[in-house]
Amino acid sequence: MTLALLSLPVFAVAVDSSSLVIVLPTLSADLGASSTEQLWIADIYVFMLAGFLVAMGAFGDWVGQRKLLLVGAAVFSGTSFFAAFAQSVLMLIIARAVMGLAGSVIMALSLGLIGTTFSDRRRRGVGIATRTCAMLAGAAAGPPLGGFVAEQFWWGAVFLLNVPIMATLLIAGRFLLSDKRVAGASKPDLVSAVLAVSSVLIAVYGIKEFARYGPGAPPAVAILAGVAGAVVFFLRQRGCADPLFDFGILRDRSVTVVSAAMLLGGLVLGGAAFFVPLFVQMVRGFSPAESGLSLIPNVLLTIVASIMAARLIVRYSATTLLLIALICAMSGCFAFCLARNPGSLLLVYAGYALISLGVTPVMVLGTNLIMGAVPAAKTGMAASIVTTNGNLGGALGLALLGAAGSAAYRSGLAVPASVPADAVAAARDGISGAVVSAQRLPPKDAEALLDSAHLSFMKAINVVGLAGIALCAVCAVLVVTVFAADQRRKMASP
Repeated sequence: MTLALLSLPVFAVAVDSSSLVIVLPTLSADLGASSTEQLWIADIYVFMLAGFLVAMGAFGDWVGQRKLLLVGAAVFSGTSFFAAFAQSVLMLIIARAVMGLAGSVIMALSLGLIGTTFSDRRRRGVGIATRTCAMLAGAAAGPPLGGFVAEQFWWGAVFLLNVPIMATLLIAGRFLLSDKRVAGASKPDLVSAVLAVSSVLIAVYGIKEFARYGPGAPPAVAILAGVAGAVVFFLRQRGCADPLFDFGILRDRSVTVVSAAMLLGGLVLGGAAFFVPLFVQMVRGFSPAESGLSLIPNVLLTIVASIMAARLIVRYSATTLLLIALICAMSGCFAFCLARNPGSLLLVYAGYALISLGVTPVMVLGTNLIMGAVPAAKTGMAASIVTTNGNLGGALGLALLGAAGSAAYRSGLAVPASVPADAVAAARDGISGAVVSAQRLPPKDAEALLDSAHLSFMKAINVVGLAGIALCAVCAVLVVTVFAADQRRKMASP
């Protein structure tokens, strides 16, 4: 019952993260959000969630994990109402930022509580695998659930899906969850958490502006400021008696490689998860409910992959499993590269499925390896690192691959001179703008605008595929060389 209670809110937070993509075109049209604002609506939640995970894991170790988890659930549920009834883009972005902060509490403390509740190593492994399965299943189930709810009610109802689950946690958590502090835990450094999040957000802002407007002083200054903030964060951790992030954990080369694989794998999956629903709705013309239903096989594949990864790790070496998973994800990225026209629906679906099948085992295996490599006093921090890898990777996928794909879309857009300038400007702002503008044009101009926008959008998917192949290849090389050598060294040690 404890494991179910800790897994359900993780499922809800993951659903909230991924379901937004399926309703993003609808809410953007309703609130008048530009393509850049659309990315921030999607990004701010996952960046706040990922950025504060380590701090909230350490804070929970210090003040009590159950207490902080229940506070996070209450804030998450309450802020969901503000997001559901947002009347402006700014209101929605602020609500999503607070939801991300509360979500970081839930994601970090749920894994930390599993680590402190189950002392037996085997049962703890089952608990970690179950919780990871819930997270991945929630991320995969978000689009189908969001599409169905949005079609039956309105886009804001998507944010209310988590309320019953959070209410269950608030009621039952007081009786089922323990509230003991972790021995040896220290006071967290919240200044470092703010520094880490602000550095990433500033750098991502610069990268998005560069992708949209090209080289210039504002993007360069923002990127340099973000890098400088990251350097200050690193130096602060090195000189702090009780650092927010203990870089000593990364002295274990296996942990370092697995963390990199989880981060980069999450990046590839995040980019794919952003563009596939847009392709299905904006290019193929599916409704939100139809789009969600068409992605249900991907949900089932993700659940099966997470369960099989947890079972196969006891029979085969982690090196072999990680390498097979990365090759599978790379195959999916290659399918994205082959999708050259709007009729490539099966290629896009196959690519998305293979990427999910490949990234999911990396997340499961990485979670088990990292959680098993740290002492009990560091379970909260380790749990936060694990969750940060996947969530930050997903956030960077939305931001970086989203920006790169959008730049490729704009550069490939070639519209006949007969199309009005305002329609062309809207189309350059994003595929959603092209679809909305085409509805107001004569049939011939509308067809020309949509044909160009659809072909340009396929170039964006190709860019995601090429980037994914490169990132998966880097991870595979690290696994074959560094990770495999470290695993052999550990087996040979007495």
